[in-house]
Amino acid sequence: MFSRGTAILSIVMAVTALGLIGAHGASGAEGRGNAPVVVELFTSQGCSSCPPADALVEKLADRPGIIVISWPVHYWNYLGWRDTFSRKLFTKRQKAYMHSFDERFVYTPQIVVNGRREMVGSKKEKVLAAIEEAAEDRDFVPMAVEHAGQQIMLKIDSGKADAPATVWMIDILSKKDVAINGGENAGRIITYTNIARDVRRIGTWEGARQTLMLDKSELMAGDGDGCTILLQEGETGPIRGALEIPEAVLTAGR
Repeated sequence: MFSRGTAILSIVMAVTALGLIGAHGASGAEGRGNAPVVVELFTSQGCSSCPPADALVEKLADRPGIIVISWPVHYWNYLGWRDTFSRKLFTKRQKAYMHSFDERFVYTPQIVVNGRREMVGSKKEKVLAAIEEAAEDRDFVPMAVEHAGQQIMLKIDSGKADAPATVWMIDILSKKDVAINGGENAGRIITYTNIARDVRRIGTWEGARQTLMLDKSELMAGDGDGCTILLQEGETGPIRGALEIPEAVLTAGR
């Protein structure tokens, strides 16, 4: 989970101090190192089966080496409550995963681990087993970030590329309690963690080392308080790299 209000003098210091920020792991024969496992939850405030999965990812987000993203989908909004975070864009991502996994339908709560395995998000033991398996993945590509005035340099290392990979930038709201006044969860207050607020393609990686320049004003344009970068084969294939950038880093020096 993102930390807020921490005084960070530089992104390099943040990488060292916060663990989940900046470069993670090693590639090739050197092993995985401490590369993160990415846990994506497709959820909805209008789904009565989702709160256990929301609670699970809240706990997972506190664990070193795990990056959580909650994607609020829109297709349950007709059940008497409109999810306050839902976007059709996030449903589109889930449907792309549906095709990648050769499934016939989308559902909530669904968890996808490292873009490689999917499962019911409330099945804790299956989720933990998938995370443990993903921790043995040796294909992660190191990434890191550095200051460059009012910009951030995103540095992506070289590695074997079986397919071109998309560089995704996801605006994140680290935590929000939502009082739900209608639908299947009426009367409940549910905590949502690392909520996606927007997702943008910012580049393509084909195996060569590269640097992308990111404008801080664009990174902080919405209502989020941080962002997550994913390096993912195709659009919803295996995730090859990931890092989190919290608000304290994005606003440093401003």
